[in-house]
Amino acid sequence: MSAPRASQPALPAALLLILLLALGARASDVVELTDADFESGLAERPGLVLVEFFAPWCGHCKRLAPEYESAATRLKGIVPLVKVDCTANSNTCNKYGVSGYPTLKIFRDGEEAGTYDGPRTADGIVSHLKKQAGPASVALSSVAEFEKFIGDKDASVVGFFGDASGDAYSEFMKAANSLRDNYRFAHTTEEQLVQKYREDGEGIVLFRPPRLTNKFEESSIKYPEDKITSGKIKKFIQENIFGICPHMTEDNKDLIQGKDLLVAYYDVDYEKNAKGSNYWRNRVMMIAKKFLDAGHKLSYAVASRKTFGHELSEFGLDSSVGEAPVVAIRTAKGDKYVMQEEFSRDGKALERFLQDYFDGNLKKYLKSEPVPESNDGPVKVVVAENFDEIVNAEDKDVLIEFYAPWCGHCKNLEPKYKELGEKLSKDPNIIIAKMDATANDVPSPYEVRGFPTIYFAPAGKKQSPKKYEGGREVSDFISYLKREATNTPVLQEEEKSKKSKKKGCALHQAKQSLGSFSDPGFAPWSVTVDLVAAGVLNTEDRLLRKRVVRTGPGGPRPLPGQEVSVKVLGALEDGGLVERDPRLIFVPGHGDVVQALELGVPTMQPGEVSFFLAAFPYAYGRPGREPDVPPEAPLLFEVTLLEVRDDPDLQSLPPADRLRLGSQRRERGNFHFARADFTAALRSYRLSLRALDGPTTAPPGPEEEEELREQRVKCLNNCAAAELKLGRAEEALAACEAALRISPDNGRALLRRGQVGLVLPHTTPLPSARPPSYAPLLSPQLLAEQGRDAEAVVVLKRALELDPANKVCEAGCEGRRWSYGTWYQER
Repeated sequence: MSAPRASQPALPAALLLILLLALGARASDVVELTDADFESGLAERPGLVLVEFFAPWCGHCKRLAPEYESAATRLKGIVPLVKVDCTANSNTCNKYGVSGYPTLKIFRDGEEAGTYDGPRTADGIVSHLKKQAGPASVALSSVAEFEKFIGDKDASVVGFFGDASGDAYSEFMKAANSLRDNYRFAHTTEEQLVQKYREDGEGIVLFRPPRLTNKFEESSIKYPEDKITSGKIKKFIQENIFGICPHMTEDNKDLIQGKDLLVAYYDVDYEKNAKGSNYWRNRVMMIAKKFLDAGHKLSYAVASRKTFGHELSEFGLDSSVGEAPVVAIRTAKGDKYVMQEEFSRDGKALERFLQDYFDGNLKKYLKSEPVPESNDGPVKVVVAENFDEIVNAEDKDVLIEFYAPWCGHCKNLEPKYKELGEKLSKDPNIIIAKMDATANDVPSPYEVRGFPTIYFAPAGKKQSPKKYEGGREVSDFISYLKREATNTPVLQEEEKSKKSKKKGCALHQAKQSLGSFSDPGFAPWSVTVDLVAAGVLNTEDRLLRKRVVRTGPGGPRPLPGQEVSVKVLGALEDGGLVERDPRLIFVPGHGDVVQALELGVPTMQPGEVSFFLAAFPYAYGRPGREPDVPPEAPLLFEVTLLEVRDDPDLQSLPPADRLRLGSQRRERGNFHFARADFTAALRSYRLSLRALDGPTTAPPGPEEEEELREQRVKCLNNCAAAELKLGRAEEALAACEAALRISPDNGRALLRRGQVGLVLPHTTPLPSARPPSYAPLLSPQLLAEQGRDAEAVVVLKRALELDPANKVCEAGCEGRRWSYGTWYQER
């Protein structure tokens, strides 16, 4: 009998486990330092070091992390990459003046050498730091080294010299030192190379990347001047480095943009599909060369539609449609032109577009909202299409606010700005205006980098507007205009029949827009009467009715889940206009708007105009809406269905649209909360978080990133309030912790966590900020503990330090007792 066979799977399984553990335990190549070891950690790493100062909640830091990690791996042994968590190491971050995240700084031999302002992709970081770490120009001592150097994905500048001591060599090294951040330099005295490329013994040759080789231009260019000087070398490089049509990336865009530039956007990917990338680029170059040879000056580039999706949205182009390129021109002055015809494989469509451009036959592209049909309010609504007509009117002084719909500061300013407009409504020489800068192109010379931004455009000096830097009270604006206006401002008399004036104006507007309320299509204007009207919408309680004013051209009605754009006017029984939105965007069923619109719009066809007569349950309910809609007020809505489209993928939305949607849904949640409908409020808050959170294909700018963060914190605090009202203290606490993870010193979140009566140990991991559960950690029994008030008071005192005026917080500290009912909703 043979001996029993040993079990075979055991060894492979064990080896597999060891292998998996080894792979899982792979250490990061980014060195993490703290307050305790930052100085010594840099001392252990002499030479060049790149340090990232970051915060865990920062969206830009999260996007940078994989690129930074990849760069650290590729630069291992060449340049160390370090990171410091500023939320846990404030001493180091404060010492080096870190005020935003991520901040990247270069250190040499332990001393700060300056801010890193290079690319933030792995390729860009590696390329930039290699140039910084090594010599300005690499010495090439063999043909093999030379071939490897010029085979890079970026262009190369090589100096050929008989010896490394002459004037030509010295001038070359000056140019290399000056331009090392942007371009690659090398030099050689290898006789075989010098004879091949510069028979006269010295010279410079620019080699373009092999992957961009084409039949329309030479792959290398010789420096043409007899005398070699650093200034002439710089000019030679800058004029020739990119050729006819470079591949524009995040790393080189600043060197390419800023001039009259045509860009063809498509699926450019030289790593995975070089042949396909060059297929369309060659067609652009074929046409470009014709016009360049004819003396027409214009720069050209190709770019990834995915990488530059934010630019496509500025041209009103879709970043996800079709294989062929989409084409646009932006001039140095900021004028934009879009090729409407589809790009043809023979290049003829591009040729026609360029011919029209050079002949001056193209209309400039303006991203613009529709021009308002009625614009007689106290604050004039400006869009890109009517900017010249209103703001650049030569005989008018214009004060214009550039705002964003999601901006909290803008919303706070709105009633004061409207009051200013009312006070100056009789002045024939001054216009008070506003423009949504997220939905319209802002023309030169105006610069908008935050919201609100306010400018004063004096009469006769429209090319030299003045940025308003004063206070934001009505009196501040009036004082400013008294100083700056061309003519003395004409102000309305204080409070004299102010209400009757406002009501009369609104009544006139409403009658013009909505017609007579005694129209036979409607019964008497009273919710106590059975309202009778023709139309397809009849709710069971018969308190919401519809009448079609004008049919549209046809088309399907909105389906569940689709997004709609509508123009809305809403008036009270007395004619007071209380709703005016030229383009309200929402998804029926998400609870973003009043029930009259939620139920009524899905019955409409695109282009249709209808009246909706809504009793208070379908308008603003029994409480009404302060200050303009009285309790139990019925409303008459005029609604135009402008557009129906599939609910967009949130990841593809530009940051401004995500902020608009998130703000709209949070405000709707506040509406439900004020009416004690906490379930509906929570649903709206969670929908708001969906819009504000998660990955995006269009990275936000610094202002938008900060606003997204603030909006998320507000929304999470509101979720906590709603959860608590629904008796779900565990979920409420988790929402507070999620808010504190984003903003550790948020006073309201600290207050609420303290009011729960519990402080989480530092060793407990913080929960995720994602809805709907916020990853709760603790049981209701723990939350009900009454013996940990002292710890809660510590948190309340911290909240009081951040917000000394908070009476609820102060009372909690003194009394050591509080109830869930004392929580306040975030506004």
